[in-house]
Amino acid sequence: MAKSNNIPQFKTLNPQGQSRIKATAEIIGVHHQTLRRWWHKGLFIKPIEINGMLFFKNADILQWLDEQHSKASNGEG
Repeated sequence: MAKSNNIPQFKTLNPQGQSRIKATAEIIGVHHQTLRRWWHKGLFIKPIEINGMLFFKNADILQWLDEQHSKASNGEG
């Protein structure tokens, strides 16, 4: 019997694309409401609105993740 693991499977983010809030939250590993709180507090990038829907620019997500990784590597935050 195959053993199930809880390792998330991520798709490659195209830096020129956009991602919806829930998809972004899944990538970051938090609830989508946490992302909303973070961007209102200035702790996360702000989304853009396209035809009444909110999106994050994938390039911004990748940059934010890189900054978080750098902070963790340097012992910050």
